[in-house]
Amino acid sequence: MANLQNCLDNCAVYCGTYAKYNSGSLYGKWLQLSDYPDYEELYQAMKELHKDENQPEFMIQDYESPKFFVNQGLISESYLSKDIYEIAEKINDSGLEFEIIEA
Repeated sequence: MANLQNCLDNCAVYCGTYAKYNSGSLYGKWLQLSDYPDYEELYQAMKELHKDENQPEFMIQDYESPKFFVNQGLISESYLSKDIYEIAEKINDSGLEFEIIEA
């Protein structure tokens, strides 16, 4: 998945946890999806970010994403689909410009 400039380069999530949020903290970090080759690598980064919690329940507190991913239900406040990387790869492999697929 080397060439995702039309898909995931414009996709980021702010990852906190429900435990921190419920205790009054918005601590988290913006994670650019294109910085990770797949969902598992992103998940590991989220775990590392919140390694102070035994079993963190991740909370997507904010996101930046093309409308395509939002309209497909792949990303929203408090949710990020594990399928987003597979779909981005299929879009990339199609050879079509992402803007055409969005339309």
